[in-house]
Amino acid sequence: MQHRIPLISAIQTFRDMIKIETDKAIKDFKDLGKQLSQKQLAKGLSRAINRSMMQGRTVARRKVASIYNIPQRALTESVALKASTSNTLTAYIQAGAKTLPLTTFAPQFDTPTKSLRVTKRGEMRVRDRTRKGKNTGNGVSFEIYKGKRERLPFAFMTPKIKSVFGRGKYASRGFERRNKRVKNKGNDLPIQSLSSVSVHTAVINKSSLSAIQSKVADVLPRELQHELNYRLGKIKPTSTR
Repeated sequence: MQHRIPLISAIQTFRDMIKIETDKAIKDFKDLGKQLSQKQLAKGLSRAINRSMMQGRTVARRKVASIYNIPQRALTESVALKASTSNTLTAYIQAGAKTLPLTTFAPQFDTPTKSLRVTKRGEMRVRDRTRKGKNTGNGVSFEIYKGKRERLPFAFMTPKIKSVFGRGKYASRGFERRNKRVKNKGNDLPIQSLSSVSVHTAVINKSSLSAIQSKVADVLPRELQHELNYRLGKIKPTSTR
């Protein structure tokens, strides 16, 4: 039986799509697949794609975690797999394009009387200070890149709301800091919560994409052979009597 299977697995990061063409991998197993029905072959191919892309997703998460101080819970939620089906024969690794709040990156803010911080589990912790520290009133410190703690002098936190704030607002060029009051009386606005990189940005860097593609391309032929052999083994021999 002849089969024509259009097969593509892909890495999708919302704005960009890196396609991993699998025609060569399929060609190597063309004769093996002739013995299966269209339905059996499509099911085996779909399962092989998903198993391969699951390993690609693991590489994506590990690559991001090796560079950025992003908690595991955020990576699990933001780097997901859209699985292949027998009809689509396409799977995607999706990376969230939404920027992560600065509370993701272990922020700490010290006032003369209190120390505020957000843990890796996302819990707000407030403790009283017994003595004044050298960084009191110098803004919020945080760690986006592993081992590199930075500080925003104009940022601040409050005990009642889990967020890192800045006086100003986001515009087309990023956050526009406000250096003076807009109104002489009333609330000192605008004030907005601050955010940083997205998982999407972390995943689509050249090093991460190369590692993901390499893993999927390496795993896919083995998964294909395993799936096709498994289904061939379930075919009952035709009687010659």
